[in-house]
This record gives sequence, structure tokens and C-alpha cells, in this order.
Amino acid sequence: MIQFITRKKVFETNATVAFEISTLQKAMFEDDIDLFENEQNKSAYEDLFDCKDLITEKVERFYKVLSFDHAEIKTFTKIISEKLVLLLTAVEIKKLIVVAHLKQNLFGANLQHKYPPVKKAFNNLEKITQSRNYKEAFKIDIEDLTAFIEIFFWIERCDASVPEYVFFFDEANRFAFNLCKDGNVHTIEFDREILSDSLLKEKQWYTIDGRCFDNFSKDGKIKGRITNT
Repeated sequence: MIQFITRKKVFETNATVAFEISTLQKAMFEDDIDLFENEQNKSAYEDLFDCKDLITEKVERFYKVLSFDHAEIKTFTKIISEKLVLLLTAVEIKKLIVVAHLKQNLFGANLQHKYPPVKKAFNNLEKITQSRNYKEAFKIDIEDLTAFIEIFFWIERCDASVPEYVFFFDEANRFAFNLCKDGNVHTIEFDREILSDSLLKEKQWYTIDGRCFDNFSKDGKIKGRITNT
């Protein structure tokens, strides 16, 4: 079941989510008045950083970047969804909170995007939100993950105006991940590591050391990507 939840409520009830998002926002925030043309632009910018001033308790984190052998983008979201469901089930994750790092429209600024996979993703997200302007969060069951992976992989991959990080947090505050535009899974384990080497090997994942690269093209260029924000 898909539930709508405000970002404020997420931060109030999930300390680990609040810590991670707050840490990111503090690192990204530019406190320079000369960056803005007027007070309205400054206010709009500050509104994005809705969590940066929260006082949160520090949590130890362990980071991994995961991938698996795949090169066919047409079937990618189906395959990665299946593999993620198996991996999350193995560590007893049943519910997820979906939230972006900034309070920003999840549809981005290019609402008339012409690339078919993005148009489909926008339409599917609109069916869920009943709007093309949604800045809050979701709580989902693991059964809903496939639909959300397809939506946010294509939006993130092909439109630079959308939030760069859309996180899937374990409701039990142990784990989180996000997909990058290259199709890799960036994971965060909180307090202790729950993704053992043996588990990843069993589920046919491997870790990436170094920078991500596009898995679906020889030259690294992403078909359908709009970079204007």
C-alpha cells in the first residue's frame, strides 16, 4: 500500500532519516546573499533546505555502491526491482520511506519531457500523486517497490532538474539506498553492516570501487537526458 506522508512527519518520527537528510542539506547549503537576484529567489532556495537546522543525533554509517551484470536498459528496471526485493527480503525489510534530499518537486522543472520512458514515468507518478507538483514523501510496502524503481530511475537518469537523490529508507532505520543515473545502487547501512559479502555474492551483486559509469552505453552518453534545470 502506498501512503502519503509529509517530510516534516518523516523527520519527526524517523531519527535516522532526519540525520542523513540534515547532514546532506548542511553540506550543500550556500549561505551567500550575492547568489540571489532578489529576496524571493533567496526564500525559494531556502525552502528547499527544510531539514538543515534540525539537531540530530549522529549515527555511524557504512556506504557501498552495488551493481550486477546487466547491459540491456529495456529490461533493467524489471530486473533490478526483482533483485532488490530479494535482497531487502533477505534482511527482513518490508516497508520503505521514499523521500528526496531536498524539498523539491519530484517531477522536476521539465514537465513536457518528450522522451518516452520519462513521459511514462511522469504519468505513473501522476497517477499516484494526482498532481504534477509533489514535494512530500511516501511510505510504501516492498510490493510497491517495482513501480517506484521504474519511476525514479528514469526521472533521475534523464532529467537533471529533478532531485539528485531520492532515498528509499528502511522504516526500521537500519538501511537506505538510492539509484544513480548510471543504474547503480548506492547504499547506506546505519549503526552496523547488514549486507554481508556472502549475502551479496549469493544474490549476485558486486561492489563498485571508484566512480560510477554508465552501464548502458559505450561512450557514457545518456539518451534522452535533459541537463537544464
